[in-house]
Amino acid sequence: MLADLTEQQPDGSRAPLAALLFVGALVLAATGLVPLVVALISAVALALALRLISPAEAYRSIEWPVLVLVAAMLAFGAAFQSSGAAEQVAGWLAGTLEPLGGLGALAGVYLFTVLLTQPMSNQAAALVMLPLAVGVAGALGYDPRPFAVTVALAASNSFLTPLEPSCMLVYGPGHYRFADFVRVGGGLTLLTFVLTMLIVPLVWPLTS
Repeated sequence: MLADLTEQQPDGSRAPLAALLFVGALVLAATGLVPLVVALISAVALALALRLISPAEAYRSIEWPVLVLVAAMLAFGAAFQSSGAAEQVAGWLAGTLEPLGGLGALAGVYLFTVLLTQPMSNQAAALVMLPLAVGVAGALGYDPRPFAVTVALAASNSFLTPLEPSCMLVYGPGHYRFADFVRVGGGLTLLTFVLTMLIVPLVWPLTS
């Protein structure tokens, strides 16, 4: 090895303190004393103050493409709702799904959410689809709760592409290909779809 490995050699003497800061932030957030964002930012500030990590290392560890992607998708979701496009799409969905019945409408909402969450973040897809799903349920005379739960589950079903932020974190280092996500995520998507269609209507009936 001819390269300098100084920066790659961890200092284990301060590992317990770093772990304590991390666990402390989670405990503060879990108990509701402070919001999660405030707890984690405070833990990072303490880590910097105690020189557990340098500002340069903290800056390099930030995945800027992921941050930009999440911010852009959240902004897109907000614009989709405030511009009135959400209401128009909800009306179109209600008219399209009405002949399919309650379970068919629920399946349609699920599949549309899965399609939307592939190029978007989970939060942005849920932000876009939730008012649509509630609008479809109201237009068809169904309880909105199973539709809202279906959106929450489907928005997290972003297994078909590596465009979801958490997938982007491992896409490059893992040397994955786009087809890898389609091949593995296809079966997982089908499994979660079937389970959702079986369980959600039983726990949250379509008609109250």
